[in-house]
Amino acid sequence: DGSPIVFDAYQGGWKSILASSVGAGGQGVFGLDVTDPENFAGPGSFAWEFTDNPRVNGTKKYGDEDLGYTIGDVSFAKMNNGEWAVIFGNGYNNTEDDGNKSASGNGVIYIVNAFSGALIRKIDTGTGWEDDPSGVRQPDGSLLSNERPNGIASVTPVDMDGDFKVDYLYAGDLFGNLWKVDVTSATASNWEIAYEGKAFFVAKDALDSDKVQPVTSGVAVKRHPVNRDQTLVLFGTGKYIELEDAVSGTIDSDIETFYGIWDDGTGTVAERVNLLQQKILAQVSVGGNDFRITTSAFEGDGEYAIDWTRHKGWYMDLRLEDVVEYGEEVVVTPIIRNNRVIFVTQTPSGSGTCNANGTSWIMEINANDGSRLAESPFDVNGDGIINANDIADYLNGEVTTSGVRSKEGVVASPGILNNRNTPSEFKYFSGTSGGVDVVLESAAAEYRKRQSWRQLR
Repeated sequence: DGSPIVFDAYQGGWKSILASSVGAGGQGVFGLDVTDPENFAGPGSFAWEFTDNPRVNGTKKYGDEDLGYTIGDVSFAKMNNGEWAVIFGNGYNNTEDDGNKSASGNGVIYIVNAFSGALIRKIDTGTGWEDDPSGVRQPDGSLLSNERPNGIASVTPVDMDGDFKVDYLYAGDLFGNLWKVDVTSATASNWEIAYEGKAFFVAKDALDSDKVQPVTSGVAVKRHPVNRDQTLVLFGTGKYIELEDAVSGTIDSDIETFYGIWDDGTGTVAERVNLLQQKILAQVSVGGNDFRITTSAFEGDGEYAIDWTRHKGWYMDLRLEDVVEYGEEVVVTPIIRNNRVIFVTQTPSGSGTCNANGTSWIMEINANDGSRLAESPFDVNGDGIINANDIADYLNGEVTTSGVRSKEGVVASPGILNNRNTPSEFKYFSGTSGGVDVVLESAAAEYRKRQSWRQLR
């Protein structure tokens, strides 16, 4: 039930490895050797598995009790100790009493050898069921039960110095924490959570600062627009993993948010008051499609323009301005293309798990400050060309749009194809309605330029 990745890695020769989580189907991650597809059959292609069974073979460990249901995607990278690795979060519900129950319910990151599945390093956040922010507590502050463990879905590796080895790992957890792991050392035992083991951001609800916002998708990471040796971490909040998550749109639902958080290397925890707020101003219909208009850095007196001397990033609550709406969330990893961030939201139908209804918005905004793009990302007028005519009426003016509603219900993260010989691209979204939504969008400037070159003489 997981999504596989395929990558090439070197160990005495180049090999192609397929790695995947089991997803909601179980507690495990596995690897297959797919170097020779024509002879891909039988047990010889099976490389390894890593499960919640703490198996040990000699000095190597091939499982761990803190592994839960591995809902998120796996990643791969070459580490600074020279090993090729598969990297993944521990998933959810690791305290299930199945004979390999986690004692802590902590959120954990695993780094395993890409060829054997042997554990290279386990990164434990130290944040588990005892830290559940939604739990009912006794007078001494302890929880009444350990019914809700923490968990990490997906992990994003980042190479900062361009040596093709990962330097940092970023991940969010079910309790709203954003973590950074320092893996710059050539010695695996030195890899640890940055900032003295503390989260450098905690996502909290817009209306209730005591409510945290869960992070159940991967994060996207780009270089900071000004301080190029630092990063901007982009992600949305929400969850769709429990029965109650399928029933949204009520006051019991939270207001979720999309964030761009500056990791400035100090570990100083940013609060909402330190972030620039961007807003969803309006939803308008043009030619049978629904579009969203968001704030622009060039509007008004500059209140939506970022100032890096006082802002630690930006955020956009997933609701119309001054309207209390519940249920919209982000549960898929955003995509960065040049200086744009593309993310998909979803709002469940509110009628339970046996109904595939619901809706999604496909959002595309400036990744650096969260503002509306200066040029339209969408073919608003439907003429097959994206130009200055693709605008919408708003407050007696004409502006570009920042989002379009899907026509295929709830959709997943898109596949992207360049539109040949034009400065545009197609995004393909599979939806719960059973179809594929194809959205024509303008291409970010980076994809209109020469992609590579070589000297002929």
